[in-house]
Amino acid sequence: MFIFCAPSADTPTILLVEELEPLCSWLKFNLESAGLLVLHAADYNEALRISASHAGSIDLLLTSMRLPGLSGPVLAFLLRVRRPHMAALYMSKNLAEMMEMPDAKEFIASLLTRPFSREILLRRVSVLLSAHA
Repeated sequence: MFIFCAPSADTPTILLVEELEPLCSWLKFNLESAGLLVLHAADYNEALRISASHAGSIDLLLTSMRLPGLSGPVLAFLLRVRRPHMAALYMSKNLAEMMEMPDAKEFIASLLTRPFSREILLRRVSVLLSAHA
């Protein structure tokens, strides 16, 4: 579990790509209150711009499985061209949506099924950040 602290140079950074404002605000609040630095993008184009202009590391992509115009896994693939060690956590309301993917087993470990609690969110983020450290 994360303990609140002010962000520093070694603070894990999360790129949050979410278009739904209430969900985005809730995620950002909970991640930042756990001491994480959160960069927010409303869509995949903005996420690509942020990734290209952010000088520091981006340790984790947190996004929906389906974004308007692009899937979360495709966005992760595009971002990993510049940031190959970035982990990804995908949110979805539908587990069946994941099972339709060709590499479903790979994505199941990176799936956060909505709705989820603050505790589950922080636990999953912690596990992925630890695994990619």
